[in-house]
Amino acid sequence: MRFSQPSLTHPVTVAPPVTQLRVLFSENLRLTFSSLLTNATHGDRFYNTSTSRGSDEAYGLFLCRGDVTHAQCQSCVEANIQRIQSDCPNRTAVLWDDYCMLRYADRSMFSIMEESPQINRSNENNVSDPDGFNATLMNLMDSLVMNVPSSNMFATGTVKLPAGDTLYALVQCTPDISLPHCKECLSGSIQQIPICCGGKKGGIVLRPSCNIRYENYTFLEAAAAEPGPSDTSPPAWKHWKGDTPLELVDPNLRDSYARNEIMKCIHIGLSCVEEDPADRPIMASIVHTLNSLSVTLPLPRQPAFLLQNRIESNMPERESDQSTSHSAPLSVNEVSITELYPR
Repeated sequence: MRFSQPSLTHPVTVAPPVTQLRVLFSENLRLTFSSLLTNATHGDRFYNTSTSRGSDEAYGLFLCRGDVTHAQCQSCVEANIQRIQSDCPNRTAVLWDDYCMLRYADRSMFSIMEESPQINRSNENNVSDPDGFNATLMNLMDSLVMNVPSSNMFATGTVKLPAGDTLYALVQCTPDISLPHCKECLSGSIQQIPICCGGKKGGIVLRPSCNIRYENYTFLEAAAAEPGPSDTSPPAWKHWKGDTPLELVDPNLRDSYARNEIMKCIHIGLSCVEEDPADRPIMASIVHTLNSLSVTLPLPRQPAFLLQNRIESNMPERESDQSTSHSAPLSVNEVSITELYPR
């Protein structure tokens, strides 16, 4: 990264000089880190957990940048767990890296919007037109904050600068805080830009609950930096095929579900939208599967509704009826529409 100060390639760690770790807290923290690493391996980009034995409860969480791959996220979390264990013998610490943030504490920190400690970094290069650059930057940042999705609290955007260059930006919050708190945290971070990074071609503001970054070069991973070809596939199928079905789970439920039960429900849901109705399970089979630990379902195939664009493009135009105001419904999967009854 092109920063005048040490970049996040050399992670930034904030650890107040507090009481040294006690033996019981150290063991609880070790178990907490183990749980974090396990969930990073499962493909989660955000996860929080705690371990409580005795009075020394250890809380921990990680947040990976929304545009990085699961492999990059896992590698970042693993490396920084090792680093934070060796470099931070304190009872609370936060570490920021290019791809992820790792945080632990001896107190509850979940679902709490926190703006400090704060770390700022700026690009070493100055812009040639500060007024035009700043106006474009602030418009882009405000738009990202206004439209940040509640599902993953992550948004990216690009805009052309007056000089012809492209400006890239991202905003992100930890998904455990509320959307209003997320926007409050991000708005406060944006207000820091003139202080930390005025007149610079890039900058970053890091807080425990949110972070922002902008550059005049593409620092985003390809999937986020450049829009690819249109993909109309539903998320109940892209995540299944990409081996990331747990991305469908509400982040607020991450501590209260059994992985195998979630996988079973997603599997059943995809089986219920098979292209051929004869391949869809009947209700009795669904109930039996939900109540059994040993039933094995056949692997689901591409859902019928993914064929919508192809089929609609091959359909002849409907004849209009000048005497009526309604038209006959069309099926999108070449199966006639009928009255529905429970199977």
